[in-house]
Amino acid sequence: MKKLKNLWPYFLILIVVFIFFFPVFKGQIPFPGDVLATENPYKTESFLGFSPGGYPNKAQGPDVIKEIYPWRYYSINEFKNGILPFWNPHNFSGNPQIANFQTGFFYPVNFLYLILPFNLSWTIIIMLQPFLAAIFMYLFLAKGLKLNKYASLIGGIAFAFSSYMIVWIEYGNIGSTLLWLPLALLFTKRFYEKVTTLNFLSLVAIFSLSILAGYIQGTFYIYSICFLYFLFLLKFGEIQNLGYKKIFAFLISLFLPFIITFFQIYPTLELFLNSTRGAYSLLQISKNLSPIQYWVTVLVPDFFGNPATRNYWIDGTYIERVMYPGVVIAFFALYGGFNAKGIEKKFFIVLSGLSLIIATNLPGIKFFYLLPMPVISTTIPTREFSVFIFCMIILGAIGLDCWQNVKNYKTKLTFGFILTYILIWVLVFLLPKFNLVALQNISIAKHNLIFPTVLAFSTVFAFYLKKVNKNLSLIIVLLLVCLDLFYFFNKITPFSPKELIYPKTPVMTYIQKHTGIDRFWGYGSAYVPANFQTVDNTYSPEGNDPLHIASYGELLAASENGVLPLALPRPDANVAPGYGSSDLKNNVYRQRLLNLLGIKYVLNQDYTLSNDYRPDLTTFPENSYKLVWQKTPWQVYENQQALPRYFIAGDFKVENRETILNLIYNSNLDLRKTILLEENPNIQIDKGSNGEVKLLSYKSNEIKFLTKSEGNGILFLSDNYYPGWQASVDGTNTKIYRADYSFRAIAVTKGNHTVKFYYEPESFKLGLGISLIALLLIVFGGIYVIINPKGFSKNEIIKK
Repeated sequence: MKKLKNLWPYFLILIVVFIFFFPVFKGQIPFPGDVLATENPYKTESFLGFSPGGYPNKAQGPDVIKEIYPWRYYSINEFKNGILPFWNPHNFSGNPQIANFQTGFFYPVNFLYLILPFNLSWTIIIMLQPFLAAIFMYLFLAKGLKLNKYASLIGGIAFAFSSYMIVWIEYGNIGSTLLWLPLALLFTKRFYEKVTTLNFLSLVAIFSLSILAGYIQGTFYIYSICFLYFLFLLKFGEIQNLGYKKIFAFLISLFLPFIITFFQIYPTLELFLNSTRGAYSLLQISKNLSPIQYWVTVLVPDFFGNPATRNYWIDGTYIERVMYPGVVIAFFALYGGFNAKGIEKKFFIVLSGLSLIIATNLPGIKFFYLLPMPVISTTIPTREFSVFIFCMIILGAIGLDCWQNVKNYKTKLTFGFILTYILIWVLVFLLPKFNLVALQNISIAKHNLIFPTVLAFSTVFAFYLKKVNKNLSLIIVLLLVCLDLFYFFNKITPFSPKELIYPKTPVMTYIQKHTGIDRFWGYGSAYVPANFQTVDNTYSPEGNDPLHIASYGELLAASENGVLPLALPRPDANVAPGYGSSDLKNNVYRQRLLNLLGIKYVLNQDYTLSNDYRPDLTTFPENSYKLVWQKTPWQVYENQQALPRYFIAGDFKVENRETILNLIYNSNLDLRKTILLEENPNIQIDKGSNGEVKLLSYKSNEIKFLTKSEGNGILFLSDNYYPGWQASVDGTNTKIYRADYSFRAIAVTKGNHTVKFYYEPESFKLGLGISLIALLLIVFGGIYVIINPKGFSKNEIIKK
């Protein structure tokens, strides 16, 4: 019975998670299908009685529908078919899949996808994030900081449903990474107190799991915070003279997870070095930092509006700037900061202040992000607000613990807290009078200030109620925390019926049935967002991924005017968009690219179409395009100038990359007859000879052809060139050349041959080998050389 009594916080956490996710029990899925229904090709269809494009949505999670879900869906389906998803041929004309860190393919909880239906597994994994986050934070507060169960419970729930965790919750990878932070801190503290094999292996496992979860910036924060926490304990903690071997053992616990997960890290590093991803410019950094006036959202989260209610009125991205810990948490964080005893609160006070400052556009801060460090210079700085929120929650829990144990209250804090809200109210009334803020914008701020103000007064009421009825005051504080978080969660988190999870549409059904491996592209308003094809099993030249092959991004970026731009877009790679009746035929650069990429089908959208089957000859000239399918408002045209996806050419030119790009876009060179290479293939070409190619199989990691030619030639494949792709002719390995700026080609001799392209990345093999060696060292006890499994003796512990 005593054990069951100690489990009540865990049961309560589970109940809170179920309450927050109550739509799941009504058949809904935590997925932004409401946004999906407003995108092509789905927005032209009617769903659940709503008119086309009229399904109500919260405008949240565009990257979930365009990146996270498609990547996860594709990876799992490939693995179920016995294929490691190294490569994704459906977007970007082919791009590495596992190497993309955000896919999180090797994260252990993904095993659920193998035993349960995909959408059920997706739902469980999304719900696991707040559940585990709450438990891990509870354990750190209760076991690590020795707070009482009530304060630890409040801290656990506040972290699980904190504003930062909520706005990213349906991405899956971000929350799955950050939830390990409190557990990592707990075992960092335990490792400091007593170095044992269990504590060491626990740290290694936690850090490894945080890496595999798929959010590198979050892992960087976890490492940084744990390292600084350990240094703080060494300097100010109770145990002195810890010993160099023990300190070295902790450093190994930080380093070893990188080696254990090297099978993921090394391919990601290879992709990073070959991608368009790079450091931000100073101007971009300034825009990415948060303006100082945004600090008001620490107390009023939607002072500047909320995108889910379509009234966000300040420049910038809402979810990238959230810094709201909750009104109750903010109050008790202040209380704990001023009144609680203990040295560890100082660590979290300093860390919260530092994370707040370096994410804000204060004088000189932007230059910090020019440091040549990948995680620092290539990511969004305002995501450091996640650290600020985390520290505020810990300080709030410390304050709650302190509050429960004191009898005498200082009124200055409560007066100052309420006065702050009063000053904000005064501010919103004064700003329009000085024409500093538009009246319609300030009315949004006034409306969104009401609820936090009520929470602030209610918190102060509960604070003093403890003198009269302690239990009732504790219950009220718990309810206020949950109400605050639930209001924020319910406002911004979308849930969708299963009917809105990439439903079938007539136009995509036609593409799926008739295009094979040929690519399609949407012109003008018929544009279909990238990565949907990864779910539909169709093929697009475009893609949306922060890590995509640089040469391919350059090739597509030049399709607007035939010239490589000074800065490449990130994370998209798109064919130059076009609109109107003349742009398609007038932009010869785009047409050259469409032909080269083998884009055989071009979509058009026209709501003025009648039932008769009549092509738009003004937009789609009949000498280039043929109407092959129509259903209002969609049309599908066949691009009759498109090159085959694979063919044998009877000639080649060897040029540098700049010349190749220029020849592709600014010459009349027949790209069907002449392949542009960057090095000599050392084969004598029989110019003018004919060659035939038959596709035997097309899989993600392997493509087979049967070739037949009267003379030597160059076999061209319009899939991206990338390290790790290999080729063989009749079982004998042959070199793959980068062709036409970004694609693959091999030399083939006359006669009949079986050709195979196969993707076996050396980066994964080498990384896996190193990972296995690291695991073997652990299994066979090599780490015991520097670790005493029995821990310290009492004589080694000297208290201050």
